[in-house]
Amino acid sequence: AGLLSLVSFEMILPTEYDIIHSFECQTGICCAFRNDSLFFFDETGKRKPFAYALNGTDPVNFYGFDQYCLSIVPITNKNATYLALIDTNGNIITKEPYNNIETHPYFFDESGIYLGYYSVETTDGLWGVIDTNGVNVVKPEFIFVDLIEQFGFFVATDSSQYLLGFDGKPKTLQVYDEVGEVFYHPYFAVWINGNQGIVDVYGHVIIRPRWDDVQIINAEAGLFCATKNNYKVLLDKNDNFVDTPE
Repeated sequence: AGLLSLVSFEMILPTEYDIIHSFECQTGICCAFRNDSLFFFDETGKRKPFAYALNGTDPVNFYGFDQYCLSIVPITNKNATYLALIDTNGNIITKEPYNNIETHPYFFDESGIYLGYYSVETTDGLWGVIDTNGVNVVKPEFIFVDLIEQFGFFVATDSSQYLLGFDGKPKTLQVYDEVGEVFYHPYFAVWINGNQGIVDVYGHVIIRPRWDDVQIINAEAGLFCATKNNYKVLLDKNDNFVDTPE
């Protein structure tokens, strides 16, 4: 594809680079790649005093600084390459090395406030969540973590799955064999010993897990159709029968 140069604010980067990611509006910093290395430049085209060796890492994983003025970079230590978060001065924010760091720029709480959270995978292969200070919000002790806007975290261990609030504490008092992805806002499907039930985003049990299958009929009205041994019943969001079995 050839080498590239970048014009931004009527300034040109002083050298040519293989890949350039445009200036990020909030920080005025862009990143560029050349010869397996990652560099940063300010809006005047002046190179920042820090650079990183990619060591074969795909540059598509690095997009420069985000809305929280942090950037994911590769760090090499003892012939091993791991990922870290840096600030605009090149200071490392993360407290430990990570195999993966995933950004969630549009993750927000129930009040609509954006949260600077990153899901991270440790060198042991366990997932957790950190904030913009590199502090654990969810300790890295799960085989899977999913951030769900407005609701919290959906996590899994080898033997169970459950919901966490924004404070990293369990929303569900019961630990379930499995928690489905968002069943229908604001509900989740849960299973215990092969029986399905429903909980809400606060972990409250809506339908006790005693059914072969539960389907949503009307989310706003909180109406569900539950099946057991091929018999179907209608249940409300208080786990009460609305209709008799067929």
